[in-house]
Amino acid sequence: CIRDRIMMKDLVRLRRQCDQYLMMTSQLKSIGLQVSTMQTQAEINAALRGATSTMTKVNEAMDIKEIQQVMKQFAKNSEMMGVKMEMMEAATEDMSGDIEEDADQAYEQILGEVGLELTSSGQAVPTSKIKGAGGQTDVTDLEKQLQNLKD
Repeated sequence: CIRDRIMMKDLVRLRRQCDQYLMMTSQLKSIGLQVSTMQTQAEINAALRGATSTMTKVNEAMDIKEIQQVMKQFAKNSEMMGVKMEMMEAATEDMSGDIEEDADQAYEQILGEVGLELTSSGQAVPTSKIKGAGGQTDVTDLEKQLQNLKD
């Protein structure tokens, strides 16, 4: 019985030691993770310091007045280009308007020479008289001339 009691006490001690060992293991792992986190934060801080110094150098190297002058010059040149484009478009429109009027006149003249006239609906219809080089001619005279040309 004393032996059993001693064995039970040893068993209880052994279980407590196992629990303490597991507890210490988990605490050591936790400490290891904290150290790793601290290392990462230290690296991030170093990187941020480097980025900050680079940004400071860039800001010192920038000449804001020069950038403003470049932007003003760009805006002025863009405006001048816009005005020139508008002038070119206006000139092109004027030219195309003249061409269309001339084309309409030539079309009406040709229709008149072949004995057609333009109606209000835009269709060409035959006329009873055909304008020739020497004045008015009947359709029958024109048919005779056509027959002579065929022979």
